[in-house]
Amino acid sequence: MWDFLKQTYSNDKNVSKILQVEEELLNLQQGDQSLTQYFASLKSIHERLKALRFPCPTCHKTHGEQSMVAKFLQGLSPEYAVAKAQMLTGAEIPDLAEAYNRLSRLVVTLSQPSSDIHVSAL
Repeated sequence: MWDFLKQTYSNDKNVSKILQVEEELLNLQQGDQSLTQYFASLKSIHERLKALRFPCPTCHKTHGEQSMVAKFLQGLSPEYAVAKAQMLTGAEIPDLAEAYNRLSRLVVTLSQPSSDIHVSAL
């Protein structure tokens, strides 16, 4: 009985599930989702993928983080193209949390009405 459960629910032979989640991650696009919704979807899929993979203490953090930043930026709507280019051409690519924070600040800045609009309306 225990062998059956181990074989059924063990991660060591779960290649098809890993591939399924990786495909879901690769196909993820922002589309009509807000930046916050898109980021949450990406994080959710990433957490599922991390749970399925064996940890690699020496390489996983850096490689996994860079892959997630690349995927996050790749799936953004075209309206973020300039910010995306700035992040990718900098001296260092930000980690995932920093990339999200930068874009969130941009969304807030762009959504605030400009004082020039109020002046010209008078």
